[in-house]
Amino acid sequence: MKNKTLVSFLLIFFTASLSIFYYFTSWNVPINSDSATAVLQAYSMIKSNALLEGWFMSTGTYYTTDLIFYAIAALVIGLSSKIIYVITAIQFAVLVVIASIIASKNKEQGYSKFKFVLTFFILVIPSYMMAMMVFSGPMHIGGMIYALIALYGLVYIRNNNYKWAVYTSLLTIALIGDQFILWIFVLPVVMVSIVRILINKNRKKESLIIGFSVFSYIIQFLIQKIFRFNEVNAGNMLFTTYEQLQKNVRLTIEGLLEIYGANFFGKPFTTLDSLVILIHLAILFVIIYVIYINIKTDLIKKDRMAQILVAGIVLNILEYLFSNMAIDINTTRYLIPMFVYSAILFAKTVGEINWPYRNKIIAVSALAVILLLSIPTLKFDRVETNHDRLIMFLESKELTHGYGSYWNASIVTLKSKEEISIRPVVSNGVSISRFDWLSHVDWYNEYTNFLVFDNSNWGNINLENAKVAFGEPIANYIFEDLQILVWDKDLSKIIVK
Repeated sequence: MKNKTLVSFLLIFFTASLSIFYYFTSWNVPINSDSATAVLQAYSMIKSNALLEGWFMSTGTYYTTDLIFYAIAALVIGLSSKIIYVITAIQFAVLVVIASIIASKNKEQGYSKFKFVLTFFILVIPSYMMAMMVFSGPMHIGGMIYALIALYGLVYIRNNNYKWAVYTSLLTIALIGDQFILWIFVLPVVMVSIVRILINKNRKKESLIIGFSVFSYIIQFLIQKIFRFNEVNAGNMLFTTYEQLQKNVRLTIEGLLEIYGANFFGKPFTTLDSLVILIHLAILFVIIYVIYINIKTDLIKKDRMAQILVAGIVLNILEYLFSNMAIDINTTRYLIPMFVYSAILFAKTVGEINWPYRNKIIAVSALAVILLLSIPTLKFDRVETNHDRLIMFLESKELTHGYGSYWNASIVTLKSKEEISIRPVVSNGVSISRFDWLSHVDWYNEYTNFLVFDNSNWGNINLENAKVAFGEPIANYIFEDLQILVWDKDLSKIIVK
């Protein structure tokens, strides 16, 4: 009992220390209006709107996976962009530790420190691309934490009552917040159970797994309907077109290289950074080989954990490769599950080899050196953006309530701590209307007299359409790459709601 208490204390201390490291690491990650809105929603939750009435959500609510924790942080910190860095740092630290614990678990022999270290060293230092993704706001990490704990319960908890309680409750919570879990966790689990039924492996247990998975999905669906989360459908997930398949292949390869910090294309030959990149590339090749040998060496006879991990990895890549979700390099965040699953599979596979103790020390030492070489590639400085400077400019012009294209709206509202409120709008070329995505209906009843946009023409917001909708402005400011139009009337009376 004393040993378990000590181990638990060390894991908590270790996770807390890792969270602090990630918090300072995240300083160089710019946040955007997506993540800013998550903080505004959390702040709304602690200001008597716990169920987010009047809010338009995105494709997922993130309510149980992220927003609740943002709200807890808001109670302590107040309305601040620091909330994003605090919560994402803690979430990634927890993810790394839980994945390492799962990898270290031996079904019959307790836990393997060697497997824990192998997984930890693969995950602990995120590449630049990974840092940009996981520390910029809700990015499916919260949902994956619930899913991994549910997976641990499903495979390793022996008491059936506890097993099904842990699995069903955590899976339901994850699905309420993030429907992505359906594709990267529920589908692999169910597919593995179906295959095991077909080969006559404990059909009763496999049927229970499928049944509890379906039950969790139904429960979360009912909860969302009962609490009336105003979830927006961003469009159907479709198979990609034949013409787009080549682009998807390129994005998949580029995304995996970036996630693993192994993108050597265009890099010089003789720098230390290039050496680190090539080492990461070698690690990626080893992981791909580990996945290959797990598939080749009679996957049907392996344990459930290995089967689910392989299924999760393969499905995650295929889902991205053949879907319409592969839009640009930023969408390769959908491949993060593959990164986590493969680290666990790598440790479990390599850790099963009967290594002499000396070889284990050599392997761990080599990974430690790679880890230390990777740290300098991270930056520990807070980045000032054009939105920070825009706030000062708007303050100097005494402009406090405006509309804007989406990426120039909520980010300013958060960073100014609502001293300046910019609400997202879109145009159809004739009129300008509210944007029913990560916004609140009451925002569009406020007195508003200016419009901010850039030259991207996002949402069809531009000078010509603004003049058609609102008339000739009394002032037209150019600030860096942004344009600010000002009128001497209340624009909230004109926009379409």
